[in-house]
Parts: sequence; structure tokens; C-alpha cells
Amino acid sequence: MESHVTIASLCFVPGVALGLFVAPGCALALAAGGLVSGWMLCGMKRPRDLYGVLGLALMLFSAGLLCAARWNQCGEGLQPAFAVRCADALRSLIESLDFTNPDTPALLKAFLTGDRSSLSENTLDTFRSSGASHLLALSGLHMGIIYMLLKRIFSIAGGHPAAKLVSGVGVILLTGFFTLMTGASPSCVRAFLFISISEIARLTHRQASPLHCLSLALLIQLCISPGNITKAGFQLSYLAVLGICLLFPPLRRLYPAGNSLDPFRKVWDMASLSISCQVFTAPLSWKLFHSFPQYFLITNLMALPLMTFIMLSSIITLVLAGFGLRPAITTQATELLCGLLVKILEIISSL
Repeated sequence: MESHVTIASLCFVPGVALGLFVAPGCALALAAGGLVSGWMLCGMKRPRDLYGVLGLALMLFSAGLLCAARWNQCGEGLQPAFAVRCADALRSLIESLDFTNPDTPALLKAFLTGDRSSLSENTLDTFRSSGASHLLALSGLHMGIIYMLLKRIFSIAGGHPAAKLVSGVGVILLTGFFTLMTGASPSCVRAFLFISISEIARLTHRQASPLHCLSLALLIQLCISPGNITKAGFQLSYLAVLGICLLFPPLRRLYPAGNSLDPFRKVWDMASLSISCQVFTAPLSWKLFHSFPQYFLITNLMALPLMTFIMLSSIITLVLAGFGLRPAITTQATELLCGLLVKILEIISSL
């Protein structure tokens, strides 16, 4: 059943892509003809399997055309008003903290709300030249860190079925809220769908491989907003995760089996993860931006662990500040970590 989802996405996505580049009326006509033809093929008795597969593929392709035609006519929805208010409140809370370096609140707003308007041109150039621009764009990295933090918090409730249900529902609701609050960028929506599908599979005691979760997320996201297929963030996000699904496992197995706590294994895993993403995204990045981050491996090995600590420290600081508590130790730790990240990226960009 899971492999059917992957096959379905391979039929649906080309329909969406074609539907966005033809007139809505033409897309609707093609979709109607495809649906009727697919239905007729599914009704063929001999050879039923072959015609049935072709018929279903044609109907899925036509469904993609219909979604694209609907998007061309209606466009995309707006960010909910309550999500906008929450994002504004979070930005105000960040700005109210007692940071001595003006770059720190600007970085936190970028990491937690996607707002890069306060970043200086020098900081943007540092991230860009060091190959760390993906740290400023809200993506699966940020959502993954938040997801791990939420799982740790909910694990306190124990392993009772009711606790697992509360944990799964809580994770889905909170990551969904974060996605809406930050503007529902294509990469964040992909990460939210991936997390939701994985949690639902876990709650229903089903096995769901990362590739099948990714395929289902792709189907759902393009059904909701077919126009995403033309966005660079959407394309790069799915290519990066596809690289993790396909290339990361064999690269990871190249390291000799041994102690799972081996620090060099952790380094190898992180390097394999970075290489897997870069191999799949590099051709499109070159086509779109005419550049390639030469030191991406050094950047990711040094910046990604630090990024995890920054997210953790900043969330703790903001939660405490929301309750009226502003301990200097968490504020200073967050500022120190942000300054260290920028310094490391400045060194890498000067190589």
C-alpha cells in the first residue's frame, strides 16, 4: 500500500506541473478527457491489470490538472489573522529582551519567525558566502529541532497509550501552529506534513518509511497549493529530503559498525547527511543561483550542532520571558551562541 502512494505522486505531480503552464480552460478540458479515458480503461476486462494501472495513472494525472486549474483561478489563501498577531507578538518579545548585540534579536527573528528584515547586509553576506543561507530560511531543519524538543517534553508523560496519544496530537497541533505563525513557507509545510504523517502512522501502529511519508506529503501539499511546485524553496526542500531518503542510508553504512556512542560516527553521520542533501540540491541551486557553496561540509559540521543549541536556548529564554522571568544566564547564553555562530561563518567565508 505504501509503494502505491509513491507511484501515485509520480503520476499526480506531472499533471500539476502541466496544469500550471496551460490556460485553466484547456487544463479543465484535458482533465475531463483524462478522467473519462481513465475510467474507461479501468473498466476494461482484458488485460485488466495493465489497463487498470494505466487508467488509474491517467486519472491521477488528470486530478493534478484539476488542482492546478483551480489554483490558477482562485490563487492562494492568506495567512490567518491570529497567526499574524502571534508572529507580531513573538517579534516584540524578542526585541524586548536585553541583548547587547543588535545582531542577536535580528538573528532570532529570522530563526524563529522567518523575518530577515532586521538583518544587516554584512550578516546576510556572511551567511550567503559561507553556504549557510539555509539557516536563515525557515525549513525542515528548524522544524526538526522544534519537533525533537517537543518529543522530549512530552516523553515526561511516559509510555502509556493515553500519553502517547496526547504526545502525538500535541506535537501535530504545536508544529502546525508554528507553521501558520511563520507564514507557512513551502519547506515548513513539507516538514509539518512529514511530521504529521509520521506521528499518525505511529499512533495507528503502521510502518511508514521516510520515502513514503515524503510522497504522501507531496501529494497533500500540491492538492492544497499546486502553485508551490514552481517555487525554489519547495523544490529544494523536497530534493534535500529525497537525498536523505535515498543517499544517506548507504553513505551512513560505509562507517564500520561499532559503538553507537562513537563521536566519529556522529561526525560521519552529519557529514553523510550534508553530502546527501547537497548532491540532490546542487544542480538546481546552480541553475537558479549560479553558485555552489565550496565549504558546505565545513559549514554544516560546525554550524548545525550550534544551531541546535541556539534554538534550544532561545526557546527557553522566550518561554521564561513570556512568564515574566528574564534570567540573565539564558539571555547571555543565547547571545553568546549567536555571536559564536556568526564568528564561525565569518571565518569560513574568508577562506
